[in-house]
Amino acid sequence: MNPESPLLQDDFLQLEPGRKYVTLKLYQNSIKIECNEANDNTSSARDEVTQVHLKDVLGVHASDSRGLSKEGFSHTSFPQFLHIFWYEGLQANGSTDGKQLIKYKRRHLIFSLRSDNIRVSDCTRLNLWMKHIKYCKEGLPLVSTEKIYQYVSTGSKPVLFMVNPKSGQGKGEGIFWRYVAPVFNEAGKPFELKLTSRPNHARDFMKSENLDKWAAIVAVSGDGLLHEMINGLQEREDGRVASKVPIGIIPAGSGNGLARSLSHMKNEEYIGDGLEQAVLGIAKGQISPMDLTFVETVDTCLYSFLSIGYALLSDIDIESEYLRWMGEFRFYILSCIRVLNPRYYRAKLSYLPADQNLPNGDDSNTEKIHRNSGARVRQDTSCSEGYHSFQETVWDRERVISTSDETSSLSSNADSDQDMDSKVGRERKPDERTSKVHIPNVGIPRLKDPVPENWETIEDDFVILSASYQTHLAKGLYMSPYSKPADGVIYLSLLRRGKFENGKVPISLLVSFFLSCDTGNHVNYEQVETLPVKAFRLEPADTSVGHLTVDGELVTTGPIQAVVLPSAANIVA
Repeated sequence: MNPESPLLQDDFLQLEPGRKYVTLKLYQNSIKIECNEANDNTSSARDEVTQVHLKDVLGVHASDSRGLSKEGFSHTSFPQFLHIFWYEGLQANGSTDGKQLIKYKRRHLIFSLRSDNIRVSDCTRLNLWMKHIKYCKEGLPLVSTEKIYQYVSTGSKPVLFMVNPKSGQGKGEGIFWRYVAPVFNEAGKPFELKLTSRPNHARDFMKSENLDKWAAIVAVSGDGLLHEMINGLQEREDGRVASKVPIGIIPAGSGNGLARSLSHMKNEEYIGDGLEQAVLGIAKGQISPMDLTFVETVDTCLYSFLSIGYALLSDIDIESEYLRWMGEFRFYILSCIRVLNPRYYRAKLSYLPADQNLPNGDDSNTEKIHRNSGARVRQDTSCSEGYHSFQETVWDRERVISTSDETSSLSSNADSDQDMDSKVGRERKPDERTSKVHIPNVGIPRLKDPVPENWETIEDDFVILSASYQTHLAKGLYMSPYSKPADGVIYLSLLRRGKFENGKVPISLLVSFFLSCDTGNHVNYEQVETLPVKAFRLEPADTSVGHLTVDGELVTTGPIQAVVLPSAANIVA
């Protein structure tokens, strides 16, 4: 076939947007819409051409209905309309980290063949257009028109959405029906809905259910529900396979750090709560690797995808719990209160520096981190390269332990299904739970073992101590600008007494730190240390002071150790 010749060409009446007569030409990677006459309603001129790239087409339908119902399109052998849902990627105003942002403009194109009376041949032609567009979207080799018409896609598994009705401000289920279901109906992709009803419901479900039934499992909630899901996967007997089940998140909580980080990774303009771009990415089925971190505390082992918090930031997260009804603003309000009277947290921090290229090979960033941390930063290939055989090396040498031999303390934070009213006026507490988890063997000693000699140690009074492996910890908290979802690095952010001659962290610096966190400029302050590491151990001097969190989940304050597991999960976004 001549690639310059259209596969299909027909004259249509375009009903939406606008009403005009057009010629549609289908090519292997695009559709051209040629306006072949001026019309009365607009100033469109003859020969106006619009090009629709098939990669931007979410779904196509041939239907006897002009509109989209809540149940989606009812397909028929005698359609009258051709529907194309086109999400065009456009340049947005502004940029981040020097990269141009993009936004998506939704267009619902509706066409009918130019015929006064619908004939069987017209219906066949509309179905032919629908099948050809779907065939080309799948990137299949070109064959004859007859074979394309006879081609039947194997169909896709449904995506399972797990919705926490009480997440954030209790809006999870409403978000699903308002944003998620309509887009999946446009895409023509099957989906299922499951509402969680109790703490650790999602965790138990992921641990015991046959996951092969779904193409992906997506949390419609805050980061807490996804934390449950990931740890449920890691409790499975078939954890080696299950850990690669695509997971995703639709932001419906108060923090939404992962959703914001994924949007940042794709250079998308973050509009509102980021719902539309998150749903669109999942509907397109774009799957990428994501690091996980294996975390060991005094009484449990668990997996993390976002962060580990201690000192001021963690206290703000936990102590603002009674303001959860305010959404993300609760963090800002308590930050103002706590910054004026900062608390110091004595601890010993040991870490294994990362032999890792900094993003984009930026020498200024390398110098900044090297100067402030003393970490050995060398030019090297990505850490992920050394973990291509992660499933073969780590899982083949893994051990499975049951923490029932100890006192297990796995938390269930406010994004889990607890009575929201019962939390008002009090802090969260770790939830006692017996757990069986996979323990990966990556050559790092266990928490009970001595710190290796090649690790570096800082013992000081900390005000800020945060470990991040995503760029954002919340929508407005751009904590780790250097992070990437699968870079094999944990970034430690520190602000401590020992950096100041008078032994006090200035309140003015703390104020500047928090005011700069939304842009990521806080890392440019001389006294703010950024350490790229592969593993670290934190040992608080006084376990009665301060809160310790993993992905925003409260765990028992005490010694904690974390090691990054590069590309250990698949994220759909």
